[in-house]
Amino acid sequence: MKPIKLGRLAKSVQLYAVGMAMAAILHQASAQEYRIIALRGNQILEINNTNGAFTVMFDLPFLPDGWDSMDYNPADKSVYVAHPEGGGTVGFYRLDLIAGTATRSKGVNVESFAGIGFLPSGNVFGYHEAAGFTTGTLYFINWATGGAQSIGSSGTPSMLGGNYDPMRNVFWASDEWTGKVYQLSVTNAAVLWTSASTWFVGNGPGDLKAIDVAPNGDVIIGATDDASSVYRLLKLDVPTGFWTNWLAISETGIKGFALVPVPPAITRHPTNVIANMGDSVGFSVTVTGTPNLSFQWLKDGVAFPGGTNSTLTITNLQPARIGNYTVTITNIAGEITSSVAVLSIPGFNSALWQGLVAQWKLEGDAEDVLGISPGIAQNIQWQSGLPGNRQRAVAYLGGGPVGGVNVQKTPALNLPATGYSIMGWVMSSNYTSTPPPNTYFTLIASQGTSDPQQEDAFILRYGPQGLNLQVSALDNYPGTDLGSRNIKFVKSSDLNGDVLQPGKWHWICATYDGNSFTGYVDGKPLNAIGNTNLNLTAPKQTQRNTGIGMRADGFVGVYDPANNGFLSDVRIYNRALSKTEVEQFYANESPVPAITSHPTNQAVLAGRNASFTVAGSGPGPLTYQWLKNGTNALPSGTNSSLVIVSAQVTDLGGYSAVVSGVGGSITSRVAELFIIRPAIIQPTVINGFVVGGVVVDGGYGYTNTPAIVFQGGSGTGATGTVVMVNGVVVAVNMVATGGGYAGESPAVLVESPIPNLARLLLSKAVKPVFHELLPGASYQLQLSEDLVIWRNAGTPFTATNTTMSYPQYWDVDNWNKLNFRLLSYP
Repeated sequence: MKPIKLGRLAKSVQLYAVGMAMAAILHQASAQEYRIIALRGNQILEINNTNGAFTVMFDLPFLPDGWDSMDYNPADKSVYVAHPEGGGTVGFYRLDLIAGTATRSKGVNVESFAGIGFLPSGNVFGYHEAAGFTTGTLYFINWATGGAQSIGSSGTPSMLGGNYDPMRNVFWASDEWTGKVYQLSVTNAAVLWTSASTWFVGNGPGDLKAIDVAPNGDVIIGATDDASSVYRLLKLDVPTGFWTNWLAISETGIKGFALVPVPPAITRHPTNVIANMGDSVGFSVTVTGTPNLSFQWLKDGVAFPGGTNSTLTITNLQPARIGNYTVTITNIAGEITSSVAVLSIPGFNSALWQGLVAQWKLEGDAEDVLGISPGIAQNIQWQSGLPGNRQRAVAYLGGGPVGGVNVQKTPALNLPATGYSIMGWVMSSNYTSTPPPNTYFTLIASQGTSDPQQEDAFILRYGPQGLNLQVSALDNYPGTDLGSRNIKFVKSSDLNGDVLQPGKWHWICATYDGNSFTGYVDGKPLNAIGNTNLNLTAPKQTQRNTGIGMRADGFVGVYDPANNGFLSDVRIYNRALSKTEVEQFYANESPVPAITSHPTNQAVLAGRNASFTVAGSGPGPLTYQWLKNGTNALPSGTNSSLVIVSAQVTDLGGYSAVVSGVGGSITSRVAELFIIRPAIIQPTVINGFVVGGVVVDGGYGYTNTPAIVFQGGSGTGATGTVVMVNGVVVAVNMVATGGGYAGESPAVLVESPIPNLARLLLSKAVKPVFHELLPGASYQLQLSEDLVIWRNAGTPFTATNTTMSYPQYWDVDNWNKLNFRLLSYP
């Protein structure tokens, strides 16, 4: 309370920096940032944070006095009122803003608190104003025990409000007598900073009553203004120490207030996306709620790397990104998860990709395609192999010491109780080190130890007799782990090596559907030896690493010899693939067609036919679709050869073919079609002299200035040059008129266009690539948006190889409008 000082006749007021506006000034933040809950008498109010209007929410079961204070507790997301109950005790009452009740939660042995401030942990700082209003003590309250520890004393005159600031780690206090705001140390209560602005000083018509720190770090001060009969909320500018009027409330009896964060709410959920492979795609969500909002996008329930904004962008879309996407938004007040948005790619069976949480292709590196669980290769040789009859790089583990991939533990490898699938391609030229029935090579082993009696969270092994799957729910094997299973999957018996053949690639897979296990080789289920039943039990979750091709730490034992074979495309799904999906998956492993002969550039005279041909190989039947300029599918272009009848200027462009088979599709290089037409010039003869020429037809397709020759007739000596514009002859300049052309006029022979046929890999590209260049020759890059008007780009360059990338990138906003060609210099 403010002491009355006799003899103080003057009231001094220092106005805040921008002046005291009587009307409410809107805060820059949106109305969704936080709620204002206030205490007036024994009533709890909610104040509109845009216009200052208030509504009564409910009554407290006690009558507060001048020392009641309130704050929001982020630990349990509740508002508390600290009420002095007499006898040296303060009761903390939890407000249920929905039910409209106040329940006593804690008692603290301190007489009163002028201000309280909760820490994120749920503990509390409280400021107690001593009798006589000459000093105050800052306390730390352990919320679990209710014990109060004195931090130190502050010599400020009369504090009526205070709050803890987690961003700055200080305690703010407002002094009614000096009209200032103070920043106190939370280690010794010393004054660290004082505001420059001053409210009504001494017995002036108004006091600083309360203070709170908004979730975004704004320091908001509550002050009475008796002259205007309003309660004001002031926003403090911490660097300058001045404050501005934020909100005026037509009620002077407010004792304290709390800025209550609003949990996130989704106003627009992400939507399904269908896109082609290689595209850039995105998801977005629109949210309201108190800042700071944090975002985490998830694919099939697993955090997407870098997906921490309101939008998620995926570049160079690949099948591994197919799946169900959600986003979880969190703030200090709570969290919410969006509805599911599905990402799919035409031509790909989404069911075979949804739920994929890790994929190590092992095609020259140990990276996880999803970027979640990267691995480190250990003693691996990268060789060429044919898993699924597809030529690709594979991992060879038999070239020396124990080899494999070490994968640091990530949440993606915590497999759920509802089901999972583990799979990969394997091949060994020699299974003699894995004799039946109990010895196997390792495909993947997760979270195990070098103790042979300590089972892994999951491990899938293989040998000529079939598969061995072991799972463990606890870290006490071989103790009382009811969630432990050791299952063999065989064709006839685990004594017979009749499943995996040496020197042949096999695809192995094990699934768990929340109830039972199944093992597959090359898409066909095997017979199980052991208990395959397990009800909704997840493998254990530890922080130990996962090994691909080896057990933990490269452990080698009697039943776990060093892997001497090849591995490729190891995958984990957080769901069980069905029997049908497993069959489809293996069928889809047929190789993608290969192009054995690409189409080549063609130059034809206008009106003549032009043809392109492509040759493909792979499991049939193969189908073809010719494209013009990369996007326009040609209705007649469905064969291996494309014929353009009576080619004209409108047919100019780049032509490519998409060759498709059961294993997918592949697109050929782009071949350019050049249309050429020689110019026709009629000479003008006067008195036997050739004085000029009339361009009857300017031709088309010139890249160099053509030579002209005056030939025939009775005269001699006429020569000239032509004027070119965009590859077309537009005029003739005579160099010498000759003479003696009294009889027959000479014929004018114009050199035919000789187009440069340096072939482009792509006619439209951010960075064009050219083929079939002549090393040492000079070239000029030209670009066009309509394939008619060409302009030089950059300076000429000299080819150093038969294939070169032009060193300049082009604006990605315009690249799909640009066409490129090379002009060759003699």
